[in-house]
Amino acid sequence: MGVKRRRVPDMKPIKAKFCGYQEPPTYPTFELWTILEPIDGHPIFSTVSLDTLTNHGYTPQEEPGS
Repeated sequence: MGVKRRRVPDMKPIKAKFCGYQEPPTYPTFELWTILEPIDGHPIFSTVSLDTLTNHGYTPQEEPGS
């Protein structure tokens, strides 16, 4: 089961798999995604935060059945 999100018009979709949440004790919880395409500074299969994706202009898109 993936995370459902609204697509932001100016963001490019990127194939990614939702991994879960990072819950640091002193910071807010954030989403982690494994990207299935490379982006600047991050090779394919890197696990990155949602903030990293949005800062690069991407919105994660899970493939059906992933």
